[in-house]
Amino acid sequence: MSWSGAVQSLPWRVSFVQTLFPGAAVAVVVSLAASAIAFRYGAPVMLFALLLGMAMSFLAEDPKLTAGIRFAASNGLKFGVALMGLRVSLDLVMDLGVGVFALIAFGSATTIGVGLLIGRFLGWNREQTIIASGAVAICGASAALALSSVTRSFRDKDDHTLVVILAATTLSTAAMIFYPVLLEILGFSDVAEGIILGASIHDVAQVVGAGFSVSDSAGESATLSKMTRVALLPVVLLAVQLFSQGRTNEADRRKFGLPWFVTAFLALMVLNQIAPIPAVLVDTSRWLSSTLLIIAVAALGLSSAPKRLLKVGGTTLAFMGVLSLWLLLCASLGIWLLG
Repeated sequence: MSWSGAVQSLPWRVSFVQTLFPGAAVAVVVSLAASAIAFRYGAPVMLFALLLGMAMSFLAEDPKLTAGIRFAASNGLKFGVALMGLRVSLDLVMDLGVGVFALIAFGSATTIGVGLLIGRFLGWNREQTIIASGAVAICGASAALALSSVTRSFRDKDDHTLVVILAATTLSTAAMIFYPVLLEILGFSDVAEGIILGASIHDVAQVVGAGFSVSDSAGESATLSKMTRVALLPVVLLAVQLFSQGRTNEADRRKFGLPWFVTAFLALMVLNQIAPIPAVLVDTSRWLSSTLLIIAVAALGLSSAPKRLLKVGGTTLAFMGVLSLWLLLCASLGIWLLG
C-alpha cells in the first residue's frame, strides 16, 4: 500500500487536521505571547490574552483559520473547565467555619439575584445576566467562560462573554489595588481583611496579589475564602442547567443532561475529596486547566469584533461594577457582624 493510501485508511482524516491546526496554532501563539508579557510585568494573563487576541482579530477573517480558532475557543474552554474540578477542596471550605461559609454563599447568591433584577431593568435576557453576574459572584473570567458554555445561545453571545471577561479582569485589578487600602482604613484585622478580599475580588490571581500585599496571614485567608467561592461554581452550573430544563418543552426535557465537561468537573471534584491524588498530578492539572482557558480566551479574542465590543462595553462594566460593590458590602458587613 502506498503512503497516501495508508494515510487515507487511518480513522481520522488529514483534511480535518489541516482545517483545524492553523487556526488553533494561532490561538496558542497568541496565548504564549500573552503569558510572556503577563509574566514580565506581573499583570493578569487573561487580560493580555483577550487584548492581544482582539488586536489580531483580523486573522479570523481568513477562512483557513476560522474553523481552528473556533475549535480552540470551544474545546479549550470545555477541557479547561473540566480540569478545574481538581482545584476544589472541600477541606479548605470547612476550615473557614460555618459562619464564614454561609456569608460567602449569601454574598454570591444575592449578587446573582441582584444582577437578575438589574438585568431585567436593562432589558438584558436572562442568559446575558447570568454570565455577567456569575462572573462577579464566583470567579471572574473562569466563571464567565463556564457559564457561557452551559447557557443557551443568544445574539452576540461570544461578544458579550468577552466584554464580561474584560470587565471582570479590569475590576479585579482595580480591587487588588484599592480594596486593601480601604479595608485597612476601616480597621479590619489581617485575617478578616483576607476573608473579605477573597469573598469580593473576582479573579484568583488578583485575590492572591491583594492578600499577600497585606501580610502572609491575610494572603492565606484570602486564598481560602476565594477557593470557597470557586467551590460554589458547580452548584451554580447545576442550577443554570436545571433552570434551562424548566424552560424547555417536554421533548427537550427528555433529552436533558449535563454537558460532559460539567460532569467531568463534578467527578474530578469528588475524586479529589475521596482519593489521595499526588500533588504533582494536581499541580499539572491546574497548569493544564489554566493553559487551556488562556488559549480559549485568546481564541475568543481572535474571533471578536472590537467595534461591536466597544458599543456594549460601558453598560456591562457599569453593571458589573455595581455588583462588585454589592459583593464587597456584603462581605464587609458580614465579617463585621461575625466579629
